Amino acid sequence: MIKPKPCPFCGGKVAVVICDDEGNLHDDDYLFNPYSGVGYKLRHTHELNPECPIAEYEEDEGTVGVHIYDTAEDAIEAWNKRLWEEGKNMTKHFCDLCGKEINILQETYKVSVDNNAGIPYINDPNIVDVHEICPERANRICQTVRELKQEG
Repeated sequence: MIKPKPCPFCGGKVAVVICDDEGNLHDDDYLFNPYSGVGYKLRHTHELNPECPIAEYEEDEGTVGVHIYDTAEDAIEAWNKRLWEEGKNMTKHFCDLCGKEINILQETYKVSVDNNAGIPYINDPNIVDVHEICPERANRICQTVRELKQEG
């Protein structure tokens, strides 16, 4: 069986715990009479990893994420996956306008609408609150703004 890698945030350990199909945690004895199916979750508690930003409190089950895995191996495999080892960003970013994945984070354009907070556009379906856009859409917006300025 493969071993779980240390937590990428704190270097702490993660445990694989037994649960039923609804995500309720059980001890090892449950495997002798699994009346509600068998699944596995990842557990990384704050009590054992107090400096970790993703650790959960033991009173809240201490489980990481919401996935229920079919096998302990599947849970460990998911935990061990590190996107940066595959040359990808840790989290995926998508263009708010076209939905296209932005693979190179440096190509992400952030658009701020904070300065326009007083404008009553919140109920206007033609106006979209944009946070991250791909280079193609950013160039189209810049071109449109230049054209509008020339007309005005």
